[in-house]
Amino acid sequence: ANGYSEKTIESYISDLVGYFQFTTSFEIDPFQMDSAYHFFSYLSSIKKNNEATIERKRASLICYSNFLEKKDQKGFFNKNKIKAPKKQKNIPNHFSHKEIMSFLEKLNCNDDLEYRNFFLILFFYSTGLRLSEAMNLSPYQVNQKTGLIRVKGKGSKERVIYLPKETLDEYKKYFERFQIILIKNDRIFFNFQKKPLTPRGAEFILEQFMKKNNIHQKKIHPHAFRHSFATGLLEKGADIRKVAE
Repeated sequence: ANGYSEKTIESYISDLVGYFQFTTSFEIDPFQMDSAYHFFSYLSSIKKNNEATIERKRASLICYSNFLEKKDQKGFFNKNKIKAPKKQKNIPNHFSHKEIMSFLEKLNCNDDLEYRNFFLILFFYSTGLRLSEAMNLSPYQVNQKTGLIRVKGKGSKERVIYLPKETLDEYKKYFERFQIILIKNDRIFFNFQKKPLTPRGAEFILEQFMKKNNIHQKKIHPHAFRHSFATGLLEKGADIRKVAE
């Protein structure tokens, strides 16, 4: 076994079992590079694995992929495409977790529109989606069991993200409360007329929230939440190249 200790071999086998269980659960091909991307996204954002654990699992997949190549089978994991997790980098114009929570506390969730605003802020912060992506998102794209969301981004390129457990739990409440509106519109967010919320409408909501609460230190807009999401991932040890991508 290439000089590996028994303990190391056991760890690698455990990591591989975990990887194949993941791909089976989400019904994705384990021998595609994208599946490895999704796996590491899941470990970082959902499982909250630290840098050392993620790097070991990465090494396990590299070892297995190299083994397949030696057996004249096509390796699936390109070690040059996914680097080791990086330490925190600073991204400007973002909000801390504490600041986001303080925004949410200002909203009265007994009021339908304020609860929509509550979930709007929480969703942007939890997903890092672009404004247009979030406004075009259908409730049918969200798997309420796993939190998996298939998003079509620029150039119709699809990617997969996962809602953190707390946000998924909140989404279930949100969906139950506004189910009729969401299904009718085929959109997750709606305006005061109960019609699909537009990108400009979402920007206006955040602008009015800022004015009402006398928040002037930073500009609240969807892209700032995108930066906040990225910073949160980096603080958890995600690869800055993948975060940027």
